[in-house]
Amino acid sequence: MRMVPALRITNEERRELERRAQGEHVSRRVAQRARIVLLAADGVPNRQIAMLVGLNQNQVGMWRKRYA
Repeated sequence: MRMVPALRITNEERRELERRAQGEHVSRRVAQRARIVLLAADGVPNRQIAMLVGLNQNQVGMWRKRYA
């Protein structure tokens, strides 16, 4: 299994992503994507992120790439 390096995000980006991940005033999809990026920034592998957010690895990889 190939390891993907953790995404690099700023403190400001992290705060915004955490706000979106809470999902109070955002769609479920936006909250899910924010969680993907936060987990990727914490170094969690795509396979594990996929299990945590209910997507497949390819979708997680796609959102990781789009954010980067």
